Amino acid sequence: QQVAASVSSLKQLQDTYKVMKDAQKTLEQVNTFVTKAGYVENIINKQKEAIYTANQLLKLSKNRQVNTRNVTQTLQKISGSIKTTKALLTSGIFNMNDNERLQRLESEYTKVSAYEASLKATIIQSSFR
Repeated sequence: QQVAASVSSLKQLQDTYKVMKDAQKTLEQVNTFVTKAGYVENIINKQKEAIYTANQLLKLSKNRQVNTRNVTQTLQKISGSIKTTKALLTSGIFNMNDNERLQRLESEYTKVSAYEASLKATIIQSSFR
């Protein structure tokens, strides 16, 4: 009877462990999704800021001498970043795992931040001319 009770208890423990393991996997997937969403939101915000700053520069160029070629190149880079970000969100791109995808999103955020900073520097320089 004790052996039968032990086997039954062990089976229940295994079933509980399986449920917990499945829950852990689901939680990890949700956490990864939330993290991706946070990165993407930050990237989108930086892209918006950069486009807004570029628009201000183009308006300034009507009244002052501003090198709009740099603005155009930066906007092209931002456009490329938008495409890359979209691609990173689709499953299976480059057969990346979640960690690699998150690292790539971080990299895109860094790039977009640099583009946006470059545009802001140009607008500040143009303000003093």
